[in-house]
Amino acid sequence: SSHNLYDFLLPSSSSSSSSLRNPLVQFFLPQQQQKQRGKIYHDVTVVFIDPVEGATQLAQQLHTHDNISTQQANKALSNNENDVISHLTDFLSYYQSIILSSPQFSQRRRKEEEVKFKARIVASQGPIGTKCPRWHVDHVPLRLVASLLGPGCSYIPQSQKQNVCIDYNFLNNCDVDDTAIANNRIVQFAKGNEERKEGIFQAQENEAILLMGREWEEAVRDDQEKLNDRHEIKAAVHKSPELRMDENRVLLTVDIVPDEV
Repeated sequence: SSHNLYDFLLPSSSSSSSSLRNPLVQFFLPQQQQKQRGKIYHDVTVVFIDPVEGATQLAQQLHTHDNISTQQANKALSNNENDVISHLTDFLSYYQSIILSSPQFSQRRRKEEEVKFKARIVASQGPIGTKCPRWHVDHVPLRLVASLLGPGCSYIPQSQKQNVCIDYNFLNNCDVDDTAIANNRIVQFAKGNEERKEGIFQAQENEAILLMGREWEEAVRDDQEKLNDRHEIKAAVHKSPELRMDENRVLLTVDIVPDEV
């Protein structure tokens, strides 16, 4: 079976060989926790300006989690730290480059004003890792979402509107408690696509997905009105994947700090 850099953050899964990919898992969780299910094992957030520093802080916080003994942490740190930091730096640098190259930040960049970013990693096992099971849009400008281990989020590209009909009015004003009913109301397949169900994509493990949020949508709409541009751009509709009780997931999200928008 294949190996994943982030296996060390979670207990091994008894029924999924793909989750038992790295012996480092033994260094990061006490033996008595190996049988627990439906638990968040790590939830760390850092604010950064430099991607390398941000990645380093994330790795250090993951290694110094309360569940980890100093001896275990030092051993895993020496074996895995450089690879983890390098891997995380790629994601953080990619997101930063997108933000800083956008028109609304180009002037600030020329003035050499520092823009802050926020990165969060949540390592979990079981359905508790399904953070947002309902179709929704994020109330942020732009968010990077990447499942470092486990299944990625489901999303609907705007280019798929011929296959998928999204009820934005219901999405924005939904008061239905049942998630399954709400999801079926928010997203419906176009006529002729009911059986094929084309148009919904799922991100793969280690695939970075950039999701435009409502704040960016509103900013673009304001610019379009000034230019009399009628091309409609919508925030990305997406949701978390469903997870089995024994399924591991390590989720990375990256945002721009709200005060910087």
